Amino acid sequence: MIYQSDVLIIGSGIAGLSLALRLADDYLVTVINKNHLDDCNTKLAQGGIAARFDRDDSFQEHIDDTLKAGAGLCHEESVKLTVENAPEQIL
Repeated sequence: MIYQSDVLIIGSGIAGLSLALRLADDYLVTVINKNHLDDCNTKLAQGGIAARFDRDDSFQEHIDDTLKAGAGLCHEESVKLTVENAPEQIL
């Protein structure tokens, strides 16, 4: 079977589906994913924003949690930069 599409989006998370909706009026869009439309990291995300604001909390704990949740796919320096700058950016 052959499928034709103007735009192929790989991933049904919020980024992929948002792009599909923006393009759908002008292009024939195809979205492919792992198994089901809701099988994506967006659904698995804990929601909200996590950052260190309390003195009893630590940047390292947030870094460790993020790296663990990323199952070895995260770029460690990017995680560190994001976690350490999160409080200022959120405020």
